Amino acid sequence: MKNIGVLLVVIIAFLSCKKVDTTDDTLIYSCSVFQGVSVPVVEDSIKYFIDTASFQFALSGGKGVFWDFTGLNKQDSTTVYFNDKTGLKYSPLFPTSDFVSTLNDELVYLALNSNGLEVQGAIINVSDTQFVAFYNKTYKYYDFPLKYNQSLTNTYSYRDMVYELVIDVDGKPIYADSLEIFRTGTITKKVDGCGKLKNANGTYEVLRIYKEETISDTSIAHVFKGIGTKPVTFIEEENIFRTYEFVTDSLNSPIIIIDLDENKQAKSVRFRN
Repeated sequence: MKNIGVLLVVIIAFLSCKKVDTTDDTLIYSCSVFQGVSVPVVEDSIKYFIDTASFQFALSGGKGVFWDFTGLNKQDSTTVYFNDKTGLKYSPLFPTSDFVSTLNDELVYLALNSNGLEVQGAIINVSDTQFVAFYNKTYKYYDFPLKYNQSLTNTYSYRDMVYELVIDVDGKPIYADSLEIFRTGTITKKVDGCGKLKNANGTYEVLRIYKEETISDTSIAHVFKGIGTKPVTFIEEENIFRTYEFVTDSLNSPIIIIDLDENKQAKSVRFRN
């Protein structure tokens, strides 16, 4: 019985990312172009269900692929909001933004333009202190138009300092002369797959985007020691977010988002129903 179970897992893995047709048909397969026909509007809320048990393997990319996601389970859920910025504390600082959302657990201000949905800035919380991050370059939350094999890279940075504050260090309040923050970010995207995706609602023409985002944060507190101040590194961390995102013009956000580990294997799958 154990061998039969292993065989079934292998068969499911193979069928879930098989080619649409024969090799010859794949060569002439016409990939769709993602034009951003459907885009988020103010007060949109998009519910994603989460599955952490299925598709625990690397998913094939390429041209003319058929991805079958009909076997996903609704273990949990999360909702992506595109909220009205009116009345929010920092909205006057982002006059050309269209709405706010949450990205990597931070509030971000977004603007919709002719080639995508761009991040104009973020509100960064460090030890109960809020930094309003105006990145030196904006970057895209969504991009369009997108074509198969297209590659994109964005880099951005931010640096700021606040003075005379109390910070929390290991549960103890400490008075600091200043708190400085440095952030750098790099986002690389590659449209590495095109084909058809099937879920519980039907079959869609999609592009698959591999996205890798690296965010490096350093925060230095200048605390009083004796007759002067001493710099103390408060935060020094690097976070890397890797995903596969499947996009189609009939929906205003990715139909499937797969969170990946360092080997590009699925940790969890977020899917629209």
